[in-house]
Amino acid sequence: MSNRWNGSPCSLLLLDLSIVNNNSICNLRDTEDRKQNEKKQRMNPQPDTAHHFSLKARSFEDERTIQEALRNPGDSEDSLQVVSIRPGLHIATLQSNPEIMPCYKFDIEHAPVGFFFSLSGKLETFLERGRGKQPASIVNQRGINSVICLDGAKGYSHSLSHEIGESVSIFVDPQMLIGLIAEELDEISLESRDFLQQKNLFFSLPMTGEMYHVAIRALYHPYHGTAARLHLEACGLELLALQIERFTKEIHREKPLCRLDEERIRMAGDSLVRQMESPPTISALAAQVGMSSTKLKKGFKQVFDVSIGQFLLQHRMIRARELILNQQIDVTQAAFSVGYSNVSHFIRYYKKTFGVTPGRDKQRRGSRILP
Repeated sequence: MSNRWNGSPCSLLLLDLSIVNNNSICNLRDTEDRKQNEKKQRMNPQPDTAHHFSLKARSFEDERTIQEALRNPGDSEDSLQVVSIRPGLHIATLQSNPEIMPCYKFDIEHAPVGFFFSLSGKLETFLERGRGKQPASIVNQRGINSVICLDGAKGYSHSLSHEIGESVSIFVDPQMLIGLIAEELDEISLESRDFLQQKNLFFSLPMTGEMYHVAIRALYHPYHGTAARLHLEACGLELLALQIERFTKEIHREKPLCRLDEERIRMAGDSLVRQMESPPTISALAAQVGMSSTKLKKGFKQVFDVSIGQFLLQHRMIRARELILNQQIDVTQAAFSVGYSNVSHFIRYYKKTFGVTPGRDKQRRGSRILP
């Protein structure tokens, strides 16, 4: 089969967020009145109070222009870190407070292909699809790996959670990405090839365990200055490699969960994060969200690509490293804060996750602000 591609650069790379109907979000924790209000808001998803920004042809050209394009007004200086790995290839880490800018409109003239790795938060985006058509709705939330190409896109985004949104993004020039995978087009799985040739601009899958670990290392690290830049370059290349590898593997999808079951499982994940110091048992967690233990365990793997125990471990380690690096607490306090009474066990899991002991991170902690 020929490697020649006759479509546009972005049409080759059409992998992204799963598109959902405007009325498909089910939040079990809300009252019926709040659900009705949210439904009304979705039907008119462009309030006059929304911040508006436009991204032009040079908005993703270098570190400065990417920071100007992505930084939310009011966010702290180090909430967004951008490093250019090479011309046309960039990595960005973002911690965004939805209380500062809960909604915004956008008008994008030109954008690269974006690989997104979401660690927390929940952001819904509506894309205009032309006069007389309902806008398409997409959701980025905890544990999602999505690929986006939004040339010429207009729309509106708003937060569906009060949780700080944490994500790592890789931005790639479309022509560069074509060059990177050109020799492997014949190796792309049949199912992935179907996705690549679709005319949708969005696709998403659960992050793999490897993606999760690299994204965590990129977002929380003890380095500053040149060391921080080199660290983020390495993380960016590794995430890019994992994304391209995913293109060449068969994607085995189980029968999709119904919206209600997926929301229940995501509620269970949120509950584990909130209660990590003293987490509920699996049976108690299942009872909280109205599912059987068996269904919860199976669905958890389907939604997050990890078991319940692995999910809890991941988020305990994320929280522990954030405490050690940013809140200046000692190793024992960090262990207790995330639910470990045995500090030796905590240190072992921490080193397995990050490659260094928490004590070593404590010694090296410093500003994460890049020059």
